[in-house]
Amino acid sequence: MEVNLRFKILPVVAYTIPTFVLVYPSFFISYLSKNLDLAYWEVFALVAVPFLGRLIGSLIYQFLRLNSYFISFLLLGIFTILQSIINIYLLIFIRFFVGILFGILTTFAVEYATKSGDNLILGLTTGGWSLGWILAYLLFIMLNNWHLIAIAGMFIILLAILGTGNFSNNIIVEKRRLRLPSTISIITYICALTPAFLLEIVPNILERINMIWIVLPSYFLSLIVYIILPLIVNKLGLKIAMIIIPIIILTSGIFAFLFCPFIFLVFTPFGLAVLSIIPKYLTHKGENPKRLGLALNIGSVMGLIIPVLSNIIPYFPEIIIVITMLSLILTSAI
Repeated sequence: MEVNLRFKILPVVAYTIPTFVLVYPSFFISYLSKNLDLAYWEVFALVAVPFLGRLIGSLIYQFLRLNSYFISFLLLGIFTILQSIINIYLLIFIRFFVGILFGILTTFAVEYATKSGDNLILGLTTGGWSLGWILAYLLFIMLNNWHLIAIAGMFIILLAILGTGNFSNNIIVEKRRLRLPSTISIITYICALTPAFLLEIVPNILERINMIWIVLPSYFLSLIVYIILPLIVNKLGLKIAMIIIPIIILTSGIFAFLFCPFIFLVFTPFGLAVLSIIPKYLTHKGENPKRLGLALNIGSVMGLIIPVLSNIIPYFPEIIIVITMLSLILTSAI
């Protein structure tokens, strides 16, 4: 079947929109803390609950036969609307289910983008995390209302139509056997994902000092770095790149959190774009490419733990950056 433009952009949409739904509550930490009567660390735990559901979603994608895009987008739109409810118990359930849908849709997106053989589509799909953050920021600035932003769920339901037609027969998932990735792959993804997890707390930090605007250019820059980083790796070599990039993330992260928020313009792009070279790095280390998705989603469970600890333990962001980036450097040097 000839793939038209509508189906080419589908994996980009399937990564960007779930990311938006996942991350936009990060801009409402103060609002949720006040209206739910929760401490900040409790709100961050609530916001990060989807990272548990994400792992389950990726497993569901492997074992069930379903129209991944259409059904999941339909449910994602409904749960985005329901996310406007200000009730702690309902929100825990809703956020957990959002995580499951995120796991299904992003796993589908990466798989289909890879099979398309289109490098541009693959690059835009993996950059869907940054696109989702940009969309969340823009809607937050324009609406700045917890209930109004949830209305985006109606547009998400409409986007489900993109998955209808003959294409729906080609995204039915086959039953697969679960194969666990190596321990080193899981550890590597935990380390490489740490900057992305820490970025969950950054909007709240910037909002307190009236510098929330830094979010937009930092995520736009990350899209550029997503594109140029593979070129840098080709020039330097994978081993050298896996030493230099963690050093950039380590130094920029410490300076951004401790001294100068403007340095988030460096930390954010490199902290996110490093994920674009991890699959190549791990396959070079001998990991089976089919197990990388599971390693990624197992590592993503730390997305619940790191933001919470960052609000409980003083200087935790700086400590965890040092530990994880030095671990990446060490594994690449072996």
